[in-house]
Amino acid sequence: MLPLSKTLSFSGEAEMVGKARLEWTKVPRNFHDMPDIDTLGEYLEWFLEHGPSCPMTPADGLTFIGNGPGIVLHRDCQFQTQLFFAFPNSKIPEHRHPNVDSIEVNIAPCDMFFYVEGLPSIPHEALYEMRHGVSRWWGRGVRVRPNQFHHLEVGRTGGAFLSVQHWLNGKRPTSVDDDWEGQPMNFAHKEVLALRKIVEDCAQEASLEPI
Repeated sequence: MLPLSKTLSFSGEAEMVGKARLEWTKVPRNFHDMPDIDTLGEYLEWFLEHGPSCPMTPADGLTFIGNGPGIVLHRDCQFQTQLFFAFPNSKIPEHRHPNVDSIEVNIAPCDMFFYVEGLPSIPHEALYEMRHGVSRWWGRGVRVRPNQFHHLEVGRTGGAFLSVQHWLNGKRPTSVDDDWEGQPMNFAHKEVLALRKIVEDCAQEASLEPI
């Protein structure tokens, strides 16, 4: 591990908060501008190699609906990466995202079972095969197309995964729980989806009215 002085640079400026004087730090971000990218695979490769070391979370980048709270780590035009946490002993019901093409990357998969079209993305017996202290399936990604239903079952330890996304059909990236077809995660999610449908229907009716 590098000494603290090698990993953090101090701004030399202090700010009074109450009676305490706080010294702000600057964390190295190692961020590279994203080149022109056309495919989801290219974006995944760029993000894993050059993505920001300090997450660039937009103002609408947090979601707390259901059993999978998430945060946007990076967003650029129609491409986006979200980190989701899955609560222990929880389920995310079967659904699909009609305007999102994604690759779901396991980062804490030791007790998390991801299904696409009813099939496990990782064989149950293989999930517990360990290498260097983590599941050997760590870092593996499974492609989920817009038309594919999928769901998640989580065991007692919980789990986490990256959702690397390409938003399609001109849909503005927000969170995948907004672009949802299937069983809602809970009552609050059901209410949000119903309200969103009303807003979209009103907007469509307004656009069809003659001028």
